[in-house]
Amino acid sequence: MFKKIFTILILLSLSSCFWGDDVVSSDSLETSFDNSDFSMTIPSSWEILENANEVLPTPANGEIVFDAKSTKQYNNFYRNILVLKQEITSSISSLDFTIWNQISSSKEYFYTKLLSEKNVIIDSKKTKIYAFDARYSDSTPIVKFLQTWIVCNKTAFLITLAIESTNPNSERYEWLLWSFKCKVDGNEA
Repeated sequence: MFKKIFTILILLSLSSCFWGDDVVSSDSLETSFDNSDFSMTIPSSWEILENANEVLPTPANGEIVFDAKSTKQYNNFYRNILVLKQEITSSISSLDFTIWNQISSSKEYFYTKLLSEKNVIIDSKKTKIYAFDARYSDSTPIVKFLQTWIVCNKTAFLITLAIESTNPNSERYEWLLWSFKCKVDGNEA
């Protein structure tokens, strides 16, 4: 009996080391972000960067409307999530917009490797979550990204989650993207 209890305790302690202290699961401590365009949920241990548009580099398309990061470093990297907002002129589905942008965005990186693509439904919209490793130049580290687009009426939101490339299980972070709820009036094409 003692051996079984000891074994269970060892396994629990090892699993907590593996998952880390800001494990993002739908039942972990979380906080909601809410503005006039969308709402989403992030781990309560993460901090929201106020005035991200003023602090971060200006994106080529759209504007930064949300940025949050972990308060703890993992392999010299802060896990983070970023949401860009872009007005679009044509009617297009979230799925088609995501596929089209994934093809064109791979050209923005010095190195990119697609790890997986998954068909999902976020806020009642069919889309894909792409997981890929990328680096911006030969002097920057490889980062693992989870990325999708959600189109609401004529507004597209790019949701990008970045975690350290050594993280063995990026799927446990997908709920951050799933938590996105659009508030922009109208329905997707």
